[in-house]
Amino acid sequence: MDTLLIVDDDVSLLESLALHFEEVERDGQPRYHVLTATSAEEGLRVASDASPSLVILDMMLPDRSGLDIIEEMRARCGDAPIVLVTAYHGMESTIRAMKLGAFDYVHKPFPDPSVLDRVVERALHVRQLSRRALAAAGADAEPARLGDIVGRTPAMQALVKELGRVAAATRASVLITGESGTGKELIAQEIHRLSKRAAGPFVKVNCAAIPGELIESELFGHERGSFSGAAARRRG
Repeated sequence: MDTLLIVDDDVSLLESLALHFEEVERDGQPRYHVLTATSAEEGLRVASDASPSLVILDMMLPDRSGLDIIEEMRARCGDAPIVLVTAYHGMESTIRAMKLGAFDYVHKPFPDPSVLDRVVERALHVRQLSRRALAAAGADAEPARLGDIVGRTPAMQALVKELGRVAAATRASVLITGESGTGKELIAQEIHRLSKRAAGPFVKVNCAAIPGELIESELFGHERGSFSGAAARRRG
């Protein structure tokens, strides 16, 4: 059972989230043990006492902002992911939160609790992967496995951790380089599986096999009649 710490001064929302996560089950057993706090200082104290598996931290607290305590919270919680939630949508605060080490930055109110559920599950999964990587790196055990990727060398474990960070923290394009046959497509598939786009399709395109004059149509599609031979609309 994972312990969640929820820090928010909106008591109504706090109680609602606590009740929601307390009702989540896995194999017929409670999935989470939930702790709550209504201020930054109380949250830090509970984090020190309980060592939570994950922290859901509101940005606007009565004594200090969530941004101000992220680093201190990380120091007290070790590798527990921190999910920052806020009703204030600002690009600058989002960037600052991610630079300070927040796992994700979620806007509230939540239209559907499942939005936060998915973030929490993904964060705990990435934490588990990182722990497996660290354990495998220091032990003569069976090779660690992530999907179809197998390996236990320090370089492979570092790759697994980097994969988790990239999948969780960015929507930017990712360039994966390597010799033919080294598993670039497997890495791409895992980034997709762990990312916020996991519900969408994973589309493989061999650009080298597409003639230059057709690449634009292949990637972006075309409308019927837009050029000679375009007999029907085609999605990219």
